[in-house]
Amino acid sequence: MLTANDVNGEYVNGTMGTIIDISKERGDAICIQVLTDKGKKVDVYRYEREIERQDIEEREEKDENGKTVIVKKIVRKIVGSFKQFPIKIAWAMSIHKSQGQTFGQVNIDPRCWDSGQFYVAVSRAESVAGIHFMAPIMKQYIRTLSDEVIKILRESLYSII
Repeated sequence: MLTANDVNGEYVNGTMGTIIDISKERGDAICIQVLTDKGKKVDVYRYEREIERQDIEEREEKDENGKTVIVKKIVRKIVGSFKQFPIKIAWAMSIHKSQGQTFGQVNIDPRCWDSGQFYVAVSRAESVAGIHFMAPIMKQYIRTLSDEVIKILRESLYSII
């Protein structure tokens, strides 16, 4: 899974795919080519992030009357940086992280603990055929019984009522 938005719009945070090539220079990876789940080849490069710390600086200045005053100012200081490829293994992801995405196949543990989670999980699948439950669906697992959830369950031949 890609974990950042591409500046050229080739991929977005959450894009899923498979690594198909790694370009190297002097033993170091410089580019990773990914075949997205939508069938598009994209090149992924390292990006650099700076680590900042905020400090308060004090200095003496003269005000308009010539009186010395202490002026405090918040300044940002760069204390480090790192480079990495915006990629992570995504054999599984949370329901929260999956929001806004659609998948051909989803494996769902129906034992949801928050209102609306079951609906979000079920609605990530492109079709009912792509939904696989890791445990039997029981009424107490579903924190909401909206008409949409009941419809999806009935279409997938599961009955909770």
